[in-house]
Amino acid sequence: GPVGPYTHLDRGFIDYEHREGVGESLLNQWGDAFIARFRNKEVPEPWFAYLHLWEVHMPRQVLPAYDSPEYGRTKYDRAISSVDARLGELFAALDDNTLVLLSGDHGEKTADSGLESGIERLKSPVTHFFRRRLGGRAKKIYRELVGMVRSAWFSIARTMYRGGMIDNPLSSITGHGFHVYDSLVRVPLIVSGHRPANAGAVINEQIRQIDILPTILDLAGLKDLIPADIDGRIVTPLVEGQKLAPLPAIIETCQNPSEPSDLYGVRTEDWKYAVHVSDSAVPEELYYLPDDPGEVNNLAPTRPDIAREMKVILAAHLQSEQRKGCLLYT
Repeated sequence: GPVGPYTHLDRGFIDYEHREGVGESLLNQWGDAFIARFRNKEVPEPWFAYLHLWEVHMPRQVLPAYDSPEYGRTKYDRAISSVDARLGELFAALDDNTLVLLSGDHGEKTADSGLESGIERLKSPVTHFFRRRLGGRAKKIYRELVGMVRSAWFSIARTMYRGGMIDNPLSSITGHGFHVYDSLVRVPLIVSGHRPANAGAVINEQIRQIDILPTILDLAGLKDLIPADIDGRIVTPLVEGQKLAPLPAIIETCQNPSEPSDLYGVRTEDWKYAVHVSDSAVPEELYYLPDDPGEVNNLAPTRPDIAREMKVILAAHLQSEQRKGCLLYT
């Protein structure tokens, strides 16, 4: 997956492996050896391990024992079941003194029709062919072209949706990275091993992925190591049954520098706002999530007051990023 040394995610680790493709998977011998290291207590304590689960990404990997409708309607579902089973083996190999946090980086629009299934079957081999054969400047041009095609097709789909020709603005589109709808950006965070008073509870308050780092350090008793200028905040009080003042989450569609951000979102616990920052012709979107979790009824034309509030929040965020010298593609 995308955690190669070029991301600098190898810094600070004693052992670092950039797994290559399906050959080194949690579902095969590599996974057996990885789990055995913890089962046999070969890792000296105290330790921190990060495992990037790429097995449910394209090309999806499914264990033979889980490749049936009983474990999911789609190949994506069965890949989830396969990884779930293997994670069960890994967690069983850990002792009671281990804190486990499980989360994801995004959701996924899976194929819901015969047309979408056909597109996904065609897209996968084509993508992998060009990724293997192209290099350097050619690969960059290919990625930019893919981004342009995806953006153009999504604009066409939005127009068809507004005209009543299709019943879903995501029809014929699969994958992720093309919008900030909840189905694509809302992910779970599961914390196990902390043993708070409300163990087993489901916490519905919104937190952000930038809150995960300070929370891990706090739970590990390393609160003093949290940088003073960190963007996120500790959310341990939520795990312990307390409340925190709600904060908005900022979302963007950027996947890599060759596919610049153009669609941004602001999400509170009640509202979701989306805007195309480089094309004013694309309508703003505003949804009241308690009544419209599927984000179907766009309230931007009828609630311009809320849309303005969201736009102010987004503008403040973008200005802050510019002051810090972050790369922006706006």
